[in-house]
Amino acid sequence: ATVEHQAVVASTFLRIGQGNRAITALRRAFKLVEGHSSPPLPINKLANALVRLQLCVVLSQLGRHDQAYSEASQARTELDSIWGALTEAAEVVKEADAMGDYSRPAPHLRKMLFRPPSW
Repeated sequence: ATVEHQAVVASTFLRIGQGNRAITALRRAFKLVEGHSSPPLPINKLANALVRLQLCVVLSQLGRHDQAYSEASQARTELDSIWGALTEAAEVVKEADAMGDYSRPAPHLRKMLFRPPSW
């Protein structure tokens, strides 16, 4: 099972009126994200933020607006963190490349900047 698959499952459950089962699928997606890296890589943080936004939609549909707002706020915090890390990494790449140093920033950030995920 992948995070994307769990998101599709959740969407299907929501469409057929089974919001609580959608929440369960999204909770599984959170566990998948958590199990993939420590400390979390930007791509994992992005996946986590996207799951939070989907959870926000489900909770809102169920009338649980305070919880939905909380999830949306946490997603924003995650996305702000990612944006800051990638902005800083882009500056490091520019400076490092100008000096001929292709080892900075860390390989996972460099890869993400030059070959972002297709989704």
